[in-house]
Amino acid sequence: LFAVHPTHVETVSWITGRADLLGTFAGVAFFAAGEAYAADGRRRHAGFALGAFLVGVFTKEFCLTVPLLLGLRWVLLDFRAARDVWLRRAWLFVGVLVVVALYAGARRAAFGSDPTTGFFGWNDGPAWARQAAYWGWLFPILPFTTGEEWAKLPHFTVLRGLWLACAGLVLVALAVSVAKRRRYAPAIFFGGFWWFATTIGLFVVVYFSPRHLYLPTVGIALGLGLALAHGRWSRAIAT
Repeated sequence: LFAVHPTHVETVSWITGRADLLGTFAGVAFFAAGEAYAADGRRRHAGFALGAFLVGVFTKEFCLTVPLLLGLRWVLLDFRAARDVWLRRAWLFVGVLVVVALYAGARRAAFGSDPTTGFFGWNDGPAWARQAAYWGWLFPILPFTTGEEWAKLPHFTVLRGLWLACAGLVLVALAVSVAKRRRYAPAIFFGGFWWFATTIGLFVVVYFSPRHLYLPTVGIALGLGLALAHGRWSRAIAT
């Protein structure tokens, strides 16, 4: 992604920011390997998926959303899978719970139960105000430059309201497409729902940076690819 559109330079130029790149890679690897294990039942795929999830979670907490996205994809878009497929999916999530328990235990051992060091304790107000000046976080508009700044930063309540409104529209579109079994439902799931599901954390920590948008941007890429595959360019892509 950086090679073809080098906008998130923080992830590459700042060594601490590379955790976002590694976490994104691990999250996508878990998603792909989890799909493979559910389809063919090979243990190496399950092992690779859980190993990738372990690396991802201990690298960046946003990887905790990836199993939820995978489960929602199965429920919304592939609910009629065979019974043995669902059993494998269930076993995969048992492994996910074990990894989450290991992470929770390690985090508690490292930080204790002090809420100021937990998930909800970081509130960097000045940094949030600086980063929130970009409106590209609301929609996937890149790059983050002065051309994409608000003329006057709205109140945080307004920003959250806009985000919730856009997320609501995506949810309605996804629900309608799933109910009517439209072929573009996967494109909406990845291109829209994935984005909003993976940016929820930005409202929890009250701080974000462009490098935090790597995982959400993956969903945009997948959604665009699926849309093209089902659109007028599908024959050209197949060729």
